Amino acid sequence: LLFSCAVVYKARFFEFEFCLVNSVVINSLKMEKALHKLHNLLNSQLHDKRNVSRTIVNVVNTVVRCKAGVSESFLSVFNTISHYEDVKYFFLVALRTEIMKSEHNAKFLKNSFDLLKAIPAPNVESRELLFSYEEAASLHNEMRYSGTLHIFSQCWVNFVRNKLPPSLHCECLLWIDKHVLPVVDCPLYFTDFVISSFAMGFPLNAAALGSLKHLILSCNM
Repeated sequence: LLFSCAVVYKARFFEFEFCLVNSVVINSLKMEKALHKLHNLLNSQLHDKRNVSRTIVNVVNTVVRCKAGVSESFLSVFNTISHYEDVKYFFLVALRTEIMKSEHNAKFLKNSFDLLKAIPAPNVESRELLFSYEEAASLHNEMRYSGTLHIFSQCWVNFVRNKLPPSLHCECLLWIDKHVLPVVDCPLYFTDFVISSFAMGFPLNAAALGSLKHLILSCNM
């Protein structure tokens, strides 16, 4: 009886191990797929807004749902193009759509946070595009600084409305203090998040201190 139980448990262990390894492989392949799409985008000769937008939507959909997390190889490639205003705009639009959907799990939130961090705030002085579009005139109007900044702001505002895991909550507070609140079009939208975080006790109150100070000084709270 003991021998048969040991055989069953051993079989279940190997089954679990196989499922775990298989899951890691599948999720690694998903990130590789996203990276492949990103490489294809860079090497393409696309001049059509819809094709560029569709490709980026597919990349974002894959990345935010990858259980293996956002890979360093993906971020390395993305960081070489994230300063282009069209790339920035299309990634922000796709992320906003994903973030504004129903409640998300912890891995989705972490992946979205890592991707959001990699997208720099719109630059009023540099409006360089990665691609040459047939709809150049209308796109320059669509991607004007104020419009892209508003989408950037919406992404972060809607992100912090989620119930964040404690470690991510703390990391987010520290990030928005330095990189988000100084540039968004309406810092007051973050008031509830910052004040409620400050009321949660240590370490969140310590992490929220800088953001709270920023809101007090810049918004006359």
